[in-house]
Amino acid sequence: LDKMQPEFDLSGEGCYEDPKVKEEDDVFQDALDTLNKYTQMKITYQAEGKDDVVLDGETISTWLSVDDDFNVSVDDEALSAYVKAMAKNYNTAYGNRTLDTSYGQTVTIYGGNYGWWVDNAAEKEMILEDLKAGKDVTREPVYSQTANSHGENDYGNTYVEINLTAQHLFLYSNGQRILESDFVSGKPYGHETPPGTYAVTYTQKYAILRGDTYETMVSYWMPFNEDIGLHDATWQSQLGSNLYQSIGSHGCVNLSYNVAKEMFNYVEKGMAVICYELPGTESSSITPQSDEEKAQSVIDAINEIATSSKPAKQAANARMLYKQLSSAAKAKVTNYSDLLAYEAG
Repeated sequence: LDKMQPEFDLSGEGCYEDPKVKEEDDVFQDALDTLNKYTQMKITYQAEGKDDVVLDGETISTWLSVDDDFNVSVDDEALSAYVKAMAKNYNTAYGNRTLDTSYGQTVTIYGGNYGWWVDNAAEKEMILEDLKAGKDVTREPVYSQTANSHGENDYGNTYVEINLTAQHLFLYSNGQRILESDFVSGKPYGHETPPGTYAVTYTQKYAILRGDTYETMVSYWMPFNEDIGLHDATWQSQLGSNLYQSIGSHGCVNLSYNVAKEMFNYVEKGMAVICYELPGTESSSITPQSDEEKAQSVIDAINEIATSSKPAKQAANARMLYKQLSSAAKAKVTNYSDLLAYEAG
């Protein structure tokens, strides 16, 4: 303007700023390659009985950004939102389900922790690993908890069915009824055994159950709802009917020794335990637990001392079980002298 110059050369006058990064520079090409790798791969989620869910470049591209130094990053919020939405297609835990009961009626069971549950944090990490690998992947989501089946009834055909109204349970394995038994459940007004579908947490032989007012040894412990579980209860002389109203447990399902022992051979971590109430199925059936059966719990425990890797602990287990027996049941422990001999050294 000062020179009244109608034309001038922008390049010659230095009016252009030279780019810090050019197309042929490695840093640019690396970023471009990363973007292409991320957006040209896909993850296909497959699960039996469900439609495939495909995560591809159309979605992935919306998560990507490049900073001034050409570092490629994935939007954590967008990724988290995707995983959360995707998981709803697979999560069944804490939901409702139906059961065709052994009584010929169908019931709806509400709640309980059993079912599939996607581990959102682990799934996010897996997606990032898949992106870095840059190859098509077909897999299931990463679960923190699994179930028996992806079908309509995720508990499949292997489960424990507990009718709290009838105080009677059934054990099914691969669709076959293995056993059934009366039991005593939690005492009303504070210790009720809650309905719901739960997963067996673990199984353990010789567990000490503790509460504010008790400390009890059981031979077979199969928890399924926090501190509520299936176990033998040699202190119960009878099972079934409405006995739970007067001699009910603190929430656990009390079984005879022989039934708990047999169930322990089939019950595994993760198996469904389905608890429900079914009015109209109240029962007057009572199953006695004999002194011989109670004594068998101690007889078995004493016999295991010789084969145990921790004989001293096993002897302590047997002693605690023995102390819990009535005088009549103690008299039926045929190998009690073996316990005394071990304790005497």
